[in-house]
Amino acid sequence: MNIENNKLYITDKIDYEDCDELINLSNDVEEIVIETNDVHPAIFQLLLSLSKTINIVIEDEFNKRFFENLKLND
Repeated sequence: MNIENNKLYITDKIDYEDCDELINLSNDVEEIVIETNDVHPAIFQLLLSLSKTINIVIEDEFNKRFFENLKLND
């Protein structure tokens, strides 16, 4: 995970253990860009909560559709 221009980029596998780090880093950004397709389901739940205040961009097509479906059911 790295921050550039008020965007948090996630390029590697992200697991449940990364939740605290993601929460802490999300306080300093306007957007989170997910570039990996290896995302733990708990992270999707966290991203769903964060999407209320932060723009979430998911580049993997399958995960993008999955996340959009989660948002529809929220």
